[in-house]
Amino acid sequence: MMRWARVHLVTLAAVAAGNSVAQTVAQADELLELGNEVTALQLYRSLAARGDAAAQRSLGLVSTDQAERLRWLRVLAGKGDPEAQYNLAVQLSGPGEPSAGSEAYSWYTRAFNTYLEQARKGDARAQEEVAFLYERGPSFLVHPAEASAWLQRAVNSYRQLAQNGNLAAMEWMAGRDYPGKDVAEAGMWTDRAVAAHQRQAELGSVRDQLWLGDHYQFGEPEKAVLWYTRAARAGNVVAMLRLGEVYAEQATFAADEDGQEERHYADALSWYAAAAGRGSAAAQVALAEMYYHGRGVRRNLLEAARLYTAATQENSGTALFRLAGMYALGEGVPVDQAQALRLYKAAAATGDAQASLRVGWMYASGEGVARDVEEAGKWFAAAGRNASSSVAVQLGLIYLTDEVMAHDYAEALRYFNLAADNAEAQYYLGLMYREGYGVPVSRAKAMQLWQASAEEGFPDAVCRLGEAYFTGDGVPKNYVSAVEWWRRAAELDADSWTTLFYGRRECSAEAKFRLGNMYREGLGVQKDLQEALRWWREAANQGHEGAAEALKKY
Repeated sequence: MMRWARVHLVTLAAVAAGNSVAQTVAQADELLELGNEVTALQLYRSLAARGDAAAQRSLGLVSTDQAERLRWLRVLAGKGDPEAQYNLAVQLSGPGEPSAGSEAYSWYTRAFNTYLEQARKGDARAQEEVAFLYERGPSFLVHPAEASAWLQRAVNSYRQLAQNGNLAAMEWMAGRDYPGKDVAEAGMWTDRAVAAHQRQAELGSVRDQLWLGDHYQFGEPEKAVLWYTRAARAGNVVAMLRLGEVYAEQATFAADEDGQEERHYADALSWYAAAAGRGSAAAQVALAEMYYHGRGVRRNLLEAARLYTAATQENSGTALFRLAGMYALGEGVPVDQAQALRLYKAAAATGDAQASLRVGWMYASGEGVARDVEEAGKWFAAAGRNASSSVAVQLGLIYLTDEVMAHDYAEALRYFNLAADNAEAQYYLGLMYREGYGVPVSRAKAMQLWQASAEEGFPDAVCRLGEAYFTGDGVPKNYVSAVEWWRRAAELDADSWTTLFYGRRECSAEAKFRLGNMYREGLGVQKDLQEALRWWREAANQGHEGAAEALKKY
């Protein structure tokens, strides 16, 4: 079952009535978008204390304090707000299924009943929410047939609103995916929504200029730049930040030889600096990244550290994490492991799983702090609760390979399975099945997982498959397939090949050495000593000792 808190900044009812979100709440929303979390939360709190429901709802969703989130959601839920009732249920139940009779179960039920009552009166948004709960809500609500029926009612209601000129409904009809969606109709509503926003944008509406910039940003960046620039010249800091993002993205894909990369980075630097100078923490972080990596500007670690430090005042998790790393390595600041630990913990408090992982590793290794395996386990567990697939893989590796955590194969298996769609996780799961680490030995299962990992280009798996087909380990021996996989590995020019059995090797160098051997012996390819020598030379140039020895003989 998939559940998430859903944010609706502007409701259809408000748009239909011609109302807008209060200006001060809009300012707080903008501050949040600029990365200024601390200032935004202060403004939300001031407004919420005066009874502003929109500010209370925002605090219920974005506050970093769980008790505060629950307090404001309870206030709104008690007044019959179904969105608050739903989000309160989500936060109370967490990732698990709510048990019958629990508070979370009760709030899910109340949210559903409130939405259902509104939906039966023809409210399009409520009909959509009823369909959502029937499709993806807790199991006691799931009813696929009802979900389909209510979604179709919502589509019909939104279509009617759009036909009556409701702009939010036009945007919904253009952007929402649903079964049987007519592409031509969606295109028509997109054109009408764009035209409506453009009319207002031409009259100087910054809000509509931003909407058009966002609309074009990832498809037609030149048009996005046009609209963002108009908003930025009117003093809108969000537009300045967006311009930095667009130009930085264009620089990434620009050709080096025609000077476009340099020009795009210069434009990105200029707009990020403009937004950062007006206090945007997100822009300060982006600018710090450019100075740290030397993108479009001479590398300057002192300036990067200054900008990261400024952004930490707004509790930027990225800034806290990056600055911690700089203190750990002494980059632009004095080496200070205690300060690094404090900053990593602060970043972890923002929900950064990578920071929790780093704190755990510092305790596990005794790096800058007294070694404490029990404390390390707590931080690793915290990282696992918010883990992306890459963090889950790192946690799996810690428990699979690190003696500090006592080779906990059950934990390793759990984390790798959490990231089962990740090519690296598939490789290490295959390794566990091949060697029987916490699971029954299964060469077939290992080969299946390695094949999936190799198809995604993970170097270790590509090299392993070449070896497997060469020796007949878990698959029928096949020299042609071995050559094919080693050739793919050679083309990867991968970084180190790290497994428990082969130690650290250059994967591509090993593959090139093996290809040389295959050409020398005529295995899976026509025998060709010149081709063998060519592959050995490439491997030797990457430091492969076996290839260097082969060249001496031939």
